[in-house]
Amino acid sequence: ETKYFSLFEDIEAWSEAADWLLGIYEISWEGLLAKDYGLQDQLRRAALSISSNIAKAMKENPKQNIRDTY
Repeated sequence: ETKYFSLFEDIEAWSEAADWLLGIYEISWEGLLAKDYGLQDQLRRAALSISSNIAKAMKENPKQNIRDTY
């Protein structure tokens, strides 16, 4: 069955990526990551890019089959 979404927030992968991003932010304030600003920044940017790429794909082609995008 082909599934189409009208909002990127309805995509389970986007929701999980957003939760994962919050987790990355939380752990990056602790321990060695709190002192390694380069690694901290890289992890945060990588985590943010997942949900951002999903939202961007929905904006560019909202009727595309979600399976083809992810």
